[in-house]
Amino acid sequence: MATLQPSQFCRYEMTELEILQGSALSQVQTQCLQNQLADIASRKLNLVFDPLNPTDFAQQIAWHQGQMDALQHLLMTSEAATLQLNTTTR
Repeated sequence: MATLQPSQFCRYEMTELEILQGSALSQVQTQCLQNQLADIASRKLNLVFDPLNPTDFAQQIAWHQGQMDALQHLLMTSEAATLQLNTTTR
């Protein structure tokens, strides 16, 4: 069972199975994250460069890319966990 560990940030000591179970998203959660990823990617593609403020444009690109990277990480982690859970329960 997950137990709270004293730390600067909230962390839990978890077994490998708990980590896998916690990482595997439901189908509807996966679909919602995929929709969010598509929305952010679309917004990133539609950014308009302002030659008077190139730094702002670069910051917007970086922010969108960071959001996309986080969502992709969650989706890939879930996919890997789901595959591993499916092979261990057979």
